[in-house]
Amino acid sequence: MKSFARRTSADCLRNVKYHPDKIPQTLGRQATPQDDEYYNYLKLADETLKDPVKRFAYDRFGADMLEWKQCKTTYDFVSQGLTKSAPYYIGSLTIMIILGVLGMVQEGRYVSHNCTLSGGFSNIL
Repeated sequence: MKSFARRTSADCLRNVKYHPDKIPQTLGRQATPQDDEYYNYLKLADETLKDPVKRFAYDRFGADMLEWKQCKTTYDFVSQGLTKSAPYYIGSLTIMIILGVLGMVQEGRYVSHNCTLSGGFSNIL
């Protein structure tokens, strides 16, 4: 999907095929508000994929990182991503510990804790 987005955004921006001012000439119809939204979407995808820091953040945290306007460096994106995902991992670990203490998880109890911890650290890498 990423290679498709790269090719599509690069082709569209190079050819200016979907630019709202060029649509009547290239596609033979009037521009609509959806065309403007689609062009802005392609432009944002192109900007995100060209910048290595944003591409790193997109690969790690998905489309949510597009809303993090204050982030500029890799460190900013990683710290923001950890801040956003920490409650999930802390909550999951707490529930697994409680279930383990209550005796509801006998087999593989250490494996489940390790999976939660490693899942949290894999977001960083």
